[in-house]
Amino acid sequence: MNSIGKYAFINAKVRAMLGSMLSAETIDTLIHSKDVDEFWDILRESNYADIFSMYSSTSDLGMIEFELFKNHIQTYFKLLRNLRGASYQLVFLMLNKLEIENLKNVIRCWYRKEVDEEKYIFKEKICYSIPVTKILEAESIEELILLLNKTPYQDVLLKALEQFKEKKSLFYLETALDIDYYQRLYKNINLLASSDRRISLKLVGIEIDIENLLAIVRFKQYYYSVSSSVKELTDYIIPHGYKTGQLKSLKPFTGDIKSMLQFFAVKPYEKLNVFTKETKDKSSVFLMEKILWEALIKEAKHSLGKYPFSIGTILAYLILKQAELKNIVSLLYSKIYKITPTEIQGKLKC
Repeated sequence: MNSIGKYAFINAKVRAMLGSMLSAETIDTLIHSKDVDEFWDILRESNYADIFSMYSSTSDLGMIEFELFKNHIQTYFKLLRNLRGASYQLVFLMLNKLEIENLKNVIRCWYRKEVDEEKYIFKEKICYSIPVTKILEAESIEELILLLNKTPYQDVLLKALEQFKEKKSLFYLETALDIDYYQRLYKNINLLASSDRRISLKLVGIEIDIENLLAIVRFKQYYYSVSSSVKELTDYIIPHGYKTGQLKSLKPFTGDIKSMLQFFAVKPYEKLNVFTKETKDKSSVFLMEKILWEALIKEAKHSLGKYPFSIGTILAYLILKQAELKNIVSLLYSKIYKITPTEIQGKLKC
């Protein structure tokens, strides 16, 4: 089947879904809304009406975030119903990322014994059957991992088990899940037709760069010490990033964050040039994340303007949808904590 036959119907559906997203004017109205009540009133007139009508009966912000997460899952389900073959597998794997984030929350709740947080865990099937309740009741990490025997996650976690037990940190389990996920995604992308493969590699590559660069900066700002192993951190860099995929070692960046960001301050991340000095200010991480997301969104919108009958339209929509959900959460908390419109704009994924 040629690309027009493969993507004609789904392209029309995705274009309609794009049309239902919040407009720039609505976002601006939300930014300048005078209080939380006005914020809710605006969103009750949007595609998120069902979710935000809940606010009349609950002030649980965590539950609102949970409902947005469920909305994100449903977006993938809608797309998958209209896809076949390699493009279906790619979008299924991207949905798999949401399941992994949910699984991380399950493991965190189990590890930290956060019973109150269990209500924010999605317990239904996303991609694989995960016995969430049994996992939360597991007596040991070994028992927890054995409960994942019908998923791709068991072998991954078993390989990271020794480091987790030695260092007593979930970092090793979570990073192992992320690396395995992107490895599987990369293999699937290489099964696509050449034009779809080229678009996917760039968009997913930028997403990997965001994960890697933020992880490196956070590690260096909050965890790095003389005893820390640079080689160890290199081992946990996700492969196949658009720019970070060129890294073979972090040794050139052991001195300061500035040298690392200057190295990556080329297209599509040229705005990283704003970092002219090393800083431990947490706001620098937010600014860096904003710049990286701007690059991803710009590339996604660029894909929408290209030949429409390709995987690019679908991937671009999913990226823009994810950014919209992140923006809604940022706006929500900004209104709750009475942050000024100027400060709010600095926190949004444009």
